[in-house]
Amino acid sequence: DGSLLVYGLGEGKGDDRTVHVFDVNAGHDLPDVLPPARYHTASIAPDKKGFYYSKVAPAGTRIFFHPFGADPATDKYVFGETYNYEPLGPKDLISTKVTENGEYLLLSVRRGGETKRVDVYSQEQDEPDQRVRPIIHAMNDDFVVINHEKDLFVLTAHAHPSKPLTNPFIDHPTPEQWQVNGPENEQ
Repeated sequence: DGSLLVYGLGEGKGDDRTVHVFDVNAGHDLPDVLPPARYHTASIAPDKKGFYYSKVAPAGTRIFFHPFGADPATDKYVFGETYNYEPLGPKDLISTKVTENGEYLLLSVRRGGETKRVDVYSQEQDEPDQRVRPIIHAMNDDFVVINHEKDLFVLTAHAHPSKPLTNPFIDHPTPEQWQVNGPENEQ
């Protein structure tokens, strides 16, 4: 809703930043500050009790959750070492995004440097186990995932060169099972 803003400040040369949280309504920073490191993305949790962030390290990108008011040293690891026994490494860049409806945390994994493979996973925020589930896995293409109300949609040219809007089935990440929900694009 725009009431909180997560931002990074660079200190000197290099990619390291400290991460701060600004309370827009109050007009000041919260006391939460993540120490200098290479951060990639941040997404505020739907309940506004903290935020997810991606931290890039030599071993690879890792996703953590920082509860507001907590010591960053105790932030909870969420995702990034492996998925379905497939290791994620130093060249795999992971982004986080909480969907507009607040129901899902989307984890987008851009595999390797030159590859076009992008894996997308979701974590339902109201599920007790908060299991990470595949939306798109092991397909070489670029994807954009959006949500409308309770549905997730994928814009892709995979198997449809005209880039229609499709509805993937979580836990069955194969395009043959996706339903085309929008008009095919003439591009």
